[in-house]
Amino acid sequence: MVGEDAIGKIFDVIRNIKKLHRSYADKTKSAPANYVELCREIWGYVTSHRYEDVPINVDKSSQRLMLAAIIAERFMLRKIRNLWKHVTVSIVGLGGSGKTTYATISAYGAMRICGMDPKTSIDLVASLTFFSANDFVKAVKNIIEKRIWVPFIILDDVGAQISKYWIFLGQHFWAYLFSILDQLKDWCGTLIITARNFTSIPARLREITDLVIEAKEVDIQGVVLNVFKFYLYDDYTSKRRREKNILAVDVMPPVVKMPQSLWERMIEIRRSTGLQRISVVEKMLELHPKIEELKVARLIEKVEKGLEELSEEEKEEVEEEKGESK
Repeated sequence: MVGEDAIGKIFDVIRNIKKLHRSYADKTKSAPANYVELCREIWGYVTSHRYEDVPINVDKSSQRLMLAAIIAERFMLRKIRNLWKHVTVSIVGLGGSGKTTYATISAYGAMRICGMDPKTSIDLVASLTFFSANDFVKAVKNIIEKRIWVPFIILDDVGAQISKYWIFLGQHFWAYLFSILDQLKDWCGTLIITARNFTSIPARLREITDLVIEAKEVDIQGVVLNVFKFYLYDDYTSKRRREKNILAVDVMPPVVKMPQSLWERMIEIRRSTGLQRISVVEKMLELHPKIEELKVARLIEKVEKGLEELSEEEKEEVEEEKGESK
């Protein structure tokens, strides 16, 4: 059994991480070069525009990330203090801005902060990271049915998996998932969603977001970094308050990689999803001429039916108009 002193030290570590990243939120507003300083402090190295391969200790550095502290805090509150605290985080940014890597590395670091061994931490991240909407739905159902509490769930690239136009596309089955997401807060410490931009996330998922992390790759005097700005939902959705009310900042060299097994699974699922969608497009293109023929046939049928319903006098007028047009 972990003693109270050891537990207290974990909470102290979490608090110090949060203080560090909040202090840099103010520093970087006036001097972006402070991002470089923060990167050196956390990762030990920075990378130039040449993207050098530097000897980063991911195990150590991941335990100093802001998102790791948020996940670890909720894990400790639930497991040690029996306090049910939940947060939904949306990480948004262009492809290549490090969203998925940051999410998975942070989840790993959070478990290491809480004393979990490296292998168990990696296995947990692998089992709770979802690159497929179908797998996510099955997991959510299993969690709620069996009342399993999990420290985090990562749903990757949600805009590509669940279209915000699900109603117009006739995908009404998503309504059932959205209806139970509010219950998920009782069984998950931190729900993490990644997307290309905030508006690509379905409205129902946007509404339950508590924190928004804006991811961006930046070049600061030749040093290339992935920068992550943290906002409260209300501040992020207000242009006036967005820049003024940055909650915290984090950084990561762009050469940091997620665990290889997780990367391979992500690529395979994305490949499979892409092939399925291409197949649908191919079928629609093949059927397009036939669909157009059916549309024309139905139109002709409606016109002919309409002519049959005309009175004799109206038919004579139509015939006269035809004659004049010739």
